[in-house]
Amino acid sequence: MAATRNRYAADNSASNLRLMAGGLKDVRLMLSTAAEAGIKLDVGELVERNLSMGVDAGMGEQDWSSIHELARKKAGLD
Repeated sequence: MAATRNRYAADNSASNLRLMAGGLKDVRLMLSTAAEAGIKLDVGELVERNLSMGVDAGMGEQDWSSIHELARKKAGLD
């Protein structure tokens, strides 16, 4: 996998919401709130699965847009 690094990682003042782990936390909060309201968010669940795979693959400190690397791997392009 290419080493796509978050351009904000060295900036301690930057929000970790740009990082995959922070994005995963937010998506899980969104899904939890939706579930409490009786709403199913299919796309949110897909995003949660992909971000979770990215974090599990050691990509938690990368910009969460780097989940494209997982898609490429699943498609056999890497």
